[in-house]
Amino acid sequence: MVPTPVLRPAESRWLDLALVVDTHHSMLLWSDHVDELRRVLTRSGVFRDVRTWQLTGTGPGATPMLTRGRGGPPRNPLELADPAGRRLILVLSDTVAGGWRQAPVQGVLRQWCAHNAVAVLNVLPERLWTRGAVRPVPFAVRADRPAAATRSWQQVPAVRRARAGRRRAAAAVVPVVGVASGSLARLVRVVSGDGRWRRLACLRLDAEPGAASAVDEPARAAAAARWRWWNTSARAPPRRPSSSPRTWPPYR
Repeated sequence: MVPTPVLRPAESRWLDLALVVDTHHSMLLWSDHVDELRRVLTRSGVFRDVRTWQLTGTGPGATPMLTRGRGGPPRNPLELADPAGRRLILVLSDTVAGGWRQAPVQGVLRQWCAHNAVAVLNVLPERLWTRGAVRPVPFAVRADRPAAATRSWQQVPAVRRARAGRRRAAAAVVPVVGVASGSLARLVRVVSGDGRWRRLACLRLDAEPGAASAVDEPARAAAAARWRWWNTSARAPPRRPSSSPRTWPPYR
């Protein structure tokens, strides 16, 4: 009998990792933690390529942009999306910056979720997640194929609440995980596409394009008024002392 060889395809790494680090000033405290996490993910051997990006403009009213290093030229965040679907995007942040609740940042996340698997890796302990600019809510999610785009995941709110009046349309969500092994393990199982339901905290990407500007308009107007007052005072010529006594109005 002539033996028949059985051939199996060699396993190869095919998934890239884009590590996007929020550069808001509140993240300075976690710089060493971020560097250590980047080294661990690079040495894990799971990903074909690991690249680190900096996300700027997460403050209120700012425009989010990407850079390859501190001081590097800004780049359009949409360049990070991989239409081939072979990229996992992890956004490292404490979600403290006010821009996380506004349309520009959420719009970038929504665009990434349309092409790739996306998740927010919160550096804060889970008990402090509610103190950020956005509050994650529990969802049950599942994916039917490996590295499926987050927008294609099936999602069901873990806690259904009856709302009076008109119901809101289902909004896109992005999962939030912590650095603890159990939290990351649930995300890995969903990204692997095992088709099982997993409970994950998620951020709703439901900010309207005009909502953020309307909320921040009074603060911007007050800041502009303070700037005009300071600028006028700084340029005004010094007053000469008057020789005549000044008369003050009677106090009421």
